[in-house]
Amino acid sequence: MKRNGGMFEAEEEPSSDMANPIQLLRDDHAKLKHLFEEFERTDDSSAKRRIVETALAELSAHAEMEEEVFYPAVRKQMDEEEDLELMDEALEEHHVAKMLIGELESMRPSEKRYEAKFKVLSEAVKHHIQEEESEMLPKVEELGLDLESLGQRMMRRKSELQENASSPRSARRAPAGKSPARATSSGRSSSPSGRRTSSSQAKSRKKAA
Repeated sequence: MKRNGGMFEAEEEPSSDMANPIQLLRDDHAKLKHLFEEFERTDDSSAKRRIVETALAELSAHAEMEEEVFYPAVRKQMDEEEDLELMDEALEEHHVAKMLIGELESMRPSEKRYEAKFKVLSEAVKHHIQEEESEMLPKVEELGLDLESLGQRMMRRKSELQENASSPRSARRAPAGKSPARATSSGRSSSPSGRRTSSSQAKSRKKAA
């Protein structure tokens, strides 16, 4: 593990086929398990805090990438009830992990149950990884998907998610089709079309109506 700007970052092993979605997921899983192991090994509170921050960021990007790109592509090719149930279970495990991530992000590292909550998260994620690698991924390899195209889309989406997460909140992209209002020096807000509104103008229009 190496340190990057005060954050712990799992060292990536070069892959012979980085666009392969199966290998991409396995690489992500290896990073997460390495972070969990580092957390258990260290007694330094500052190191633990940085490991938690890194793990939560990695987990969030990984889960969103799977839910937005990987799972939908796989589900379209599955028709066995048992396989569809496996996909549903994976989504529910993501749901539980996201709740724990949200709670950890709202806590201070000094709080009593902070470390215990992260350990519960790590155990849940390790269980999810074991099931995904032993049951889901072998099935995916037999589906006849265009793995190269899927892997490229997954890599692109994960890169976008990580970029958004590392940028200041005010600079993060607004949802498609929406632009945040811009405040002017007079305290008015300006819409993307350049029209300005003020409370006095709004009152005047209301009276006229």
